[in-house]
Amino acid sequence: MRTSPAGRAFIGRHEGLRLSAYRDAAGIWTIGYGHTAAAGPPVPVAGLTITAAEADAILGRDLARFEAAVARLVTAALSQDEFDALVSFAFNVGEGALRRSTLLKKLNAGDRAGAAVEFGRWNKAGGRVLAGLTRRRAEERAMFEGGGVEVAAEGAGMDRIATPAVEPTVAVMASAPAPSTVTMSQPQPVASPASVPSVPGRPEPAPMVAERVAGPGDTATGEPVVAGKPALASKAVWGGLIAVAAALLPVLGPAAGLDEAGQGQVLETLAALGGVIGGLVAIWGRLAARAPIR
Repeated sequence: MRTSPAGRAFIGRHEGLRLSAYRDAAGIWTIGYGHTAAAGPPVPVAGLTITAAEADAILGRDLARFEAAVARLVTAALSQDEFDALVSFAFNVGEGALRRSTLLKKLNAGDRAGAAVEFGRWNKAGGRVLAGLTRRRAEERAMFEGGGVEVAAEGAGMDRIATPAVEPTVAVMASAPAPSTVTMSQPQPVASPASVPSVPGRPEPAPMVAERVAGPGDTATGEPVVAGKPALASKAVWGGLIAVAAALLPVLGPAAGLDEAGQGQVLETLAALGGVIGGLVAIWGRLAARAPIR
């Protein structure tokens, strides 16, 4: 089963479209339609920008991931409305939270009414009840119960990560900003409803390749030209390492005991380390430029 056009529009509107990386209500780096590092590449960091078509492609790949999670975790037969509501819920709180939730336990036990009530408990971020999440959970419940949902665009995308009153909280990943602006290349088009930028086809999940925007100094990387700079200090090299890690972690992470949050933390740590090294290289370059010639 796949998310319906109405379900995709619902998720897109609630997540909101942001073409530059930002920190969401829980402090997690996010881009596009609520995409985070835990969902796979690209890894959002400060300065990352994408196009609307790339955001749509990323949304398609992220939806496919959570569609598969719902299909794998739910043992009860689902209607299209129920499936769409659960994909929206998992997209927002994460696969691990869905797996551990009382909502899933009640649904698989045949208690649909009890499962519907559970949606409303997941309305917090950072320990605070958020109006946007409360509204989203109410609309997901209405969708789950087969009712029509009128999604208001106002305020969409402002509140992302939800935690319930007493169940395990969603991990918040910290990150240091990267020093330069990047853009994504080669967008992967996917089918979408009218409310989401539309491009034909739906690809299989595949990592996207980051390209650096040239700036002052080195025209290829935008870094100051510093004689004898170690290769590992290059922003381009760190960008490549992060891309490789993003591709391998979903395969190797589970074997190392890392869940989605743990994999995201590894990627965010690499991005932060690259940012620190890039900053040190920039300082080195300025000091070298001011040093007297002997």
